Amino acid sequence: MAFEHKTKEEILSHMLMKASEEQDIDTSQGSIVYDLLSPAALELAEAYVAMDRVLKLGFADSTYGSFLDKRCNEMGVYRKQAQKASGEVTFTGKVKDTKILQGTKVGTKEDIYFVVTEDGKLEDEIMIDNIKHYQTTLSVQADEEGTSGNIQAGQITEINDVNGITVSNSKDFYGGLEEEKDESLLQRYLEVVRRPAATGNKYDYIKWAKEVSGVKDAKVLPITPDPGKVKVVLLGEGNKKPDALTIQKANQMIQAERPVGAYVEVVGVEEKEIKIEVEIERTLQANTAIDEDALKEKLVSVISEYLSTLAFSSSVIRYAHIAKFILDMEEVKDYRNLKINDDMINIQIADTEVATLKTNNITITFVEGS
Repeated sequence: MAFEHKTKEEILSHMLMKASEEQDIDTSQGSIVYDLLSPAALELAEAYVAMDRVLKLGFADSTYGSFLDKRCNEMGVYRKQAQKASGEVTFTGKVKDTKILQGTKVGTKEDIYFVVTEDGKLEDEIMIDNIKHYQTTLSVQADEEGTSGNIQAGQITEINDVNGITVSNSKDFYGGLEEEKDESLLQRYLEVVRRPAATGNKYDYIKWAKEVSGVKDAKVLPITPDPGKVKVVLLGEGNKKPDALTIQKANQMIQAERPVGAYVEVVGVEEKEIKIEVEIERTLQANTAIDEDALKEKLVSVISEYLSTLAFSSSVIRYAHIAKFILDMEEVKDYRNLKINDDMINIQIADTEVATLKTNNITITFVEGS
């Protein structure tokens, strides 16, 4: 803080001193001069607090929200907006040519709703239990922005205001994104400032890629042995491979901005699944307090956080680090026979890969102490 010393007491003391210097008057507490200057000192102290706040808002690393937007916009960096998930649903009924109107709502049992974005009618004939039915498949979009609309196949079962019709989705939905957080926006701003892009260098490609919603990071690799040809590898939110639509948008952005004559291949990162096998001796307290599934969930959380720090920054998963994470868990007294991808060595990650860990890829065997 630049004005932390400008308290009411300090300001009032200085004002009273100045007043007594001008002429011999009473400035003691309770005097007329004291009582008149005290409220003014309080107001000035509050003004200095506001000035401190304004000073912080003027610097990128200490500002936030709309003030950060204004700072970033000066450098052509804009916050990625939230987006709605989308996909296709199939409507099924017994009456041919039943209309499904644009705006019809469908949803999941968890009250996640989607809106039909086009008109249609049941006209494709199928047989269900030897009874003739009719179907149509239409595009839908999530009612709200965000990742909640990224649902799995088979989750949509509810439909409003259309009798005798069933609804389902045969494929996963994707494309739903939350608004970019301040931390991510600030990081992109700092990259532009500290690593200025120019005439198609690698920072240009990274900047263009990361301007696309759904792209967390990007890596630029030369395509040997051809000079002038590069591959841009995209890392999605959650340190996963971006969905097809995000990759397509990033490709369109980069191809539109790249220098004339440059050849660019844009791909999503490949997810390298990590398998962990370990024998664990539980602490006395954990023997009855935690089961295999609960311990797996904790391991996934701890180790996935470690793997996320390696994405596009390190090519090695260190065996010793995984072992330490396991041993540091309060439920674990000791471990033995730890294997990562069937071996007891460091795991190498290729330039085009990102390591991921899923619960079903962890095998835990509980053992008694020796």
